[in-house]
Amino acid sequence: MEESIWRVIVLCQFPALLLLVILYSIIFIKLKTQAHPGEQSTNNQQHRKRRNRSVFHMSIAIVTVFLLCWLPFSTNHLIIAYQDSSAHFSCSFSIYFYVTYFLIHAYCAINPIICFMFSSNYRQGIKRLIKCSFVRA
Repeated sequence: MEESIWRVIVLCQFPALLLLVILYSIIFIKLKTQAHPGEQSTNNQQHRKRRNRSVFHMSIAIVTVFLLCWLPFSTNHLIIAYQDSSAHFSCSFSIYFYVTYFLIHAYCAINPIICFMFSSNYRQGIKRLIKCSFVRA
C-alpha cells in the first residue's frame, strides 16, 4: 500500500514541473505581445523591452535552478518507488540521496539570490528592509 502512494506522489511531481515550464512560457509570451494604449515614447519602449528581457532572464534562471535542484530528487524517488522493497541500496546511493535532499532545501536559499541578481526593485526593497531593521526607534 505504501509503495503505491509513493508512486502516485512521484508521478505527480513531473506534471507539476511541466506545468511550471508552461506557466513561465505563457508569462513570457504575454510580456512579448502586451499591447500598450496610446503612443509610447522611444525611451518608454526601450525601458519596457529592458524590463521584459530582465523578467524573462530571471524566469529562465528560476526555472533552470528549480529543475537542477528538484529533478535529481524526483529521479531518486522514481528509483525508490519502482525498486523491490526488499532490496538494499549501496552507500553511494545513500550519499546521492542526501545530496539531492540538500539540493531541494538549497533551492529555498538560491531563489531569493536569483531575484536579487535580476531585479533592481527587489534589490531596493532589500536595502530598505535592511535599513529599517538597523534603525532603532
